[in-house]
Amino acid sequence: MPRVSFSQVRATYHNKLLPPLLHATKSLEQARNELRWIQNELPSSQWRNAIVRRGQLEPLQYILGSQPFGPLDIKCRKNVLIPRWETEEWAMKVAEKANGKKLSVLDVCTGSGCVALLLKHQIGGPVAAVDLSDDAIALAEDNRESLKLDVEIQKGDVLQDNFYSTHFDKPFDLVVSNPPYIPKEDYEAPVSANGTERSNGLGGASRVL
Repeated sequence: MPRVSFSQVRATYHNKLLPPLLHATKSLEQARNELRWIQNELPSSQWRNAIVRRGQLEPLQYILGSQPFGPLDIKCRKNVLIPRWETEEWAMKVAEKANGKKLSVLDVCTGSGCVALLLKHQIGGPVAAVDLSDDAIALAEDNRESLKLDVEIQKGDVLQDNFYSTHFDKPFDLVVSNPPYIPKEDYEAPVSANGTERSNGLGGASRVL
């Protein structure tokens, strides 16, 4: 983990809101960016609480409640992984490869629903999404409703025998998946024990600068 230089610490003296953010980001530029996002996206009455939470290494997306994902704004909540920029990049490339065809898509391990919703928005064909987590299903449905995108969302275990035949009665042109790729024990570990926030497993702050 990078250490904070004395010059970075001195640069925060004029603004008492910056030190907790510098502690979280280890970058003065990133701390300033996060302060700007907090001030732009939250009412002033919530700024100090948000900064305290961020100083305790809570992911910024959980504090602000969303993460930009292509042209969409995806709601984020605890217990569901935060969309990452790499996922956004490959999902946009998948949409480009469709070349205007309204392909049918199945998104496995959908999480927040970000990939399914983006492909529905960009491609326009029928899209279905599946996840095992109740928290993920609830968040994906919330995102679907707020974005007004018609995506079929189902709870299911893709490792279960006959999963496909019990959930769907038609083939799909394209199956995509961005499954969790960190061990469950790391995801559930507290930040003080090098949990997902310190390993950046939940996604870095990637709002538009």
